[in-house]
Amino acid sequence: MQRSRISELTAEIFSRLSEQCRAPTRAFFQAMEEAAQNCSFVVEDLADLPAKEAKNVLTTSFAEKGPFSSSKLCGHPEHREDETLGDYVDELWSLYLPTSFGLVDKTGQLVAVSVMSDLYESSRMDFQDIVARHENNYMDEIMMYLEHLTQKAAPLLPVCNCSGITLSREMVGIKLDEFTPIENFYVMFLAVREQHERAKRHGYKFSVAESAHPYSQALSTHFSCEELFVDHPSQYINAQGKKPFACMNRKIVVNYNLKKY
Repeated sequence: MQRSRISELTAEIFSRLSEQCRAPTRAFFQAMEEAAQNCSFVVEDLADLPAKEAKNVLTTSFAEKGPFSSSKLCGHPEHREDETLGDYVDELWSLYLPTSFGLVDKTGQLVAVSVMSDLYESSRMDFQDIVARHENNYMDEIMMYLEHLTQKAAPLLPVCNCSGITLSREMVGIKLDEFTPIENFYVMFLAVREQHERAKRHGYKFSVAESAHPYSQALSTHFSCEELFVDHPSQYINAQGKKPFACMNRKIVVNYNLKKY
C-alpha cells in the first residue's frame, strides 16, 4: 500500500470522496478547501528553488503523465519529450521567474512546480525560431500546436498591448509516484489556487490557460473560469497539412479558459 504524504485527516477525506474524483461535486471541493486550511505544503517562489530540480519535475511530469506523451499516444518510447521540453523551458525560464512557484513538503522536498508568464511578454517570443534551434519533431509539433491555440484565442481575449494585464498559466508539474490519484488532484488544486492568488497579487486583470487533463478542466470550472473554446488535438492540421496527433484518443480535448479578477 502506498504511504500517504498527506496528513491522515486529509487522506481520510480523500478516501471517502475518491469516488467523485472524475466528476467532482461542490461537496468535494468544499472538502478540498477545508483540507487546505491544514495544508502541510509550503509555497516557494521559483527563483528560490533549485533550478535543475524544478525543471526536472516539470519535464518528467509532462513526458510521462501528460496527455501529449508520445509513448501513450503512438507507442514511440524513443521520443524523449522531457529532454527537449527542457530546452524549451530553458528558453522561457526568465519569463517564468517573476510569478512562478513550487510546492515543498514538510521534509523540504519539492513535489510540484507551476510555471506562468506574462502573456504580452511571451507573445513576443519567436517560437518558430526556438523550434528551429532544437531537433525533436514531436516536441516541436506540440509547441507549434500550443502556438496555434494562442493564435486561435487572440481574437477572444481582452486587449493585451502591454505587460501586466494578462497572466498565462502554462503548466503544473507534479513529482511522479509520490501520491495516490486523489492526492494528486489535491496537489493540483493547491497549485491552481495559488496561481489565481498570485495573479491577483501581481495586479493582473486576467489569466488564461489551456487544459487537456480532466483534473485541470474540473478546477477551471471550480475557480469560475470562462471557457472560450474547446479544441480537438486529434483533428489539428499543421502547416504541412498533416495531423501530428491523429493517434490521440478523440475523447481528449483541450479547453482554453479565461479568468477575470
